[in-house]
Amino acid sequence: MTPGEYVRQEAAAIEERSGCYLPPYRLAVLTELANKVMKLITGGALCMSYRECRLVLKIVAGAIDAAAGEEEINT
Repeated sequence: MTPGEYVRQEAAAIEERSGCYLPPYRLAVLTELANKVMKLITGGALCMSYRECRLVLKIVAGAIDAAAGEEEINT
């Protein structure tokens, strides 16, 4: 099995198991972005509770869902 075939087989297995496949480099980029979002929420002069952090994330998710024309996803 070539390396390319192995990667395709691995991607198919992960997608079947979880419904989504993210290549390692894409996961790294998304993780970096999530870290930046968390720094925005938790850093700065405003001290927020976990409940308020979740509220901010729900507002963002709702705006994305509305823009994409999808129903709200319960998180």
